[in-house]
Amino acid sequence: MVSSSLDTSIKIWNLRAPQLVEAITKSDEEQPVKRIFQPHMEQIPLFSTTQIHAGYVDSVRWVGDCVLSKSTNNRIVLWTPDAYRYKGASLILQEYTLQNANLWFIKLDVCIPLGIFAVGNMKGKVFVFPLGPDIPKKLLDVARMDGSTTERYQYEKSCQALNSGLQHPRLQTPVRQVSFSADSKYLVACLDDGSVMTWNVKTVPSLVPTNAATSSAAAQGAALDGPRDEESDNFFDEEDFSLFSSVT
Repeated sequence: MVSSSLDTSIKIWNLRAPQLVEAITKSDEEQPVKRIFQPHMEQIPLFSTTQIHAGYVDSVRWVGDCVLSKSTNNRIVLWTPDAYRYKGASLILQEYTLQNANLWFIKLDVCIPLGIFAVGNMKGKVFVFPLGPDIPKKLLDVARMDGSTTERYQYEKSCQALNSGLQHPRLQTPVRQVSFSADSKYLVACLDDGSVMTWNVKTVPSLVPTNAATSSAAAQGAALDGPRDEESDNFFDEEDFSLFSSVT
């Protein structure tokens, strides 16, 4: 699990910790009426960094083994832990710049099958960005295996949105949350005034990259999204956890 906070920190937590697994198991058991369930408190994360953002971090999402995080300084970053270099190190793969989004609690959402993500701003607009077109997995693997390597992916800092901002002419309040449907057909946004906007992704050409990019992103998305561990439904295997554990 990944979390973010006002102090600019982003933390990755181990959902396989024995005490947490035990607490989750007990939470499903029937409890006596007068007995208060004792939750488990986990205070030590697998990984923690404050190097990605300078502003408040109000939204984070997994993209395979990578993290997509957004801060209140109009900046979104796609990155991955790079623990072999030093404790708390990270490798930035891509940066995205927003406009008029320096407000706390503006959430983004990712659509892996289409290789895109969406986020709103304070003016009632929704922007869609590409997730690539390619996450440099080969270089990412090199960075993980050999912390001394000087080979680094040269990311494009000024990655542009696929659209100029989806908006209803009568709705101009902050967009607090966006979400793609499970089948990737619809994009929904909710605004500060209680309004909800919905788009059919297929009918808005600017929401989807070109056919070649979409095909590549879809194939890449399938690779990033699975296969998962059937027992834990988690992206990571034991090697990944040893990587994070080594820097706590």
